[in-house]
Amino acid sequence: MRNLVPTTDQSHCETCGRKLSTGGVDGLCELCLLESGLRGYDEEDGGPVLRDRWRTIGDYELIAEIARGGMGVVYRARQASLDREVALKMILVGHWAGAARIDRFRLEARASARLDHPNIVPTFDL
Repeated sequence: MRNLVPTTDQSHCETCGRKLSTGGVDGLCELCLLESGLRGYDEEDGGPVLRDRWRTIGDYELIAEIARGGMGVVYRARQASLDREVALKMILVGHWAGAARIDRFRLEARASARLDHPNIVPTFDL
């Protein structure tokens, strides 16, 4: 588990690469620090795991994080109603996202929904 001692020698978040405004805490920016607080840790390997209360989002049960970028986080998830595995992309800052960020996220989803290629997963829901 991270010791949450402020660092002064690092200028970018070790998780997302975002520039740190005040040196961060243990090398993390505010957003990654918040997200790490929503996670638990696997006792055996010390790695992050989702806490039970954050595993279900609507019809989706989050299984594992696949990737993250500047706009969002992609999870391997199970859609309960159709009993299938899906990739679920969630906006990075969640409830704190402003209107402009949400509009950009929707625009990205609509653009990806128009794509049809064997190497791109289809968009089913927004």
